[in-house]
Amino acid sequence: MNLNLLDTFHIEDIQSSSHPSDFYSHKDYSILIMRIPEIDKEVEINSYAFIIKDNICYIYDREITELKEIGSFAEMGKFLNEKIENLIKKVMRYHYEIEELEDLLYENIIKKDFINQIMKYKKDISLIYRVLLFAIFSTRAIYIKI
Repeated sequence: MNLNLLDTFHIEDIQSSSHPSDFYSHKDYSILIMRIPEIDKEVEINSYAFIIKDNICYIYDREITELKEIGSFAEMGKFLNEKIENLIKKVMRYHYEIEELEDLLYENIIKKDFINQIMKYKKDISLIYRVLLFAIFSTRAIYIKI
């Protein structure tokens, strides 16, 4: 799909790496922008823009500034599901780490950086949940508009 077929404002939206999760329905296509937290060493919030036209899904690749066909809704769902599954595993690890720190606290074994560690985990989890909440709201719009 040619990027020039999109409305100018929509092109700006999908090119923005910090655009919030949202869904737009245009007469010729629909756009789903999903901001998804990803954890490597730190939490990063990445924005993925999908264009849906004639039941074919495209993802915007910011590195090469092009739309790449990914296939059907199922393929788009698979892409998003992999991102969310990885995130769930990492968040579960955060919860486990918090439990371990709390157990040490209850045993009166307090590390010097205890409060910094636990607050970082809780701050990251709070950010992740907040970003995902907005992503959920944007996906609800798909069922209303399509």
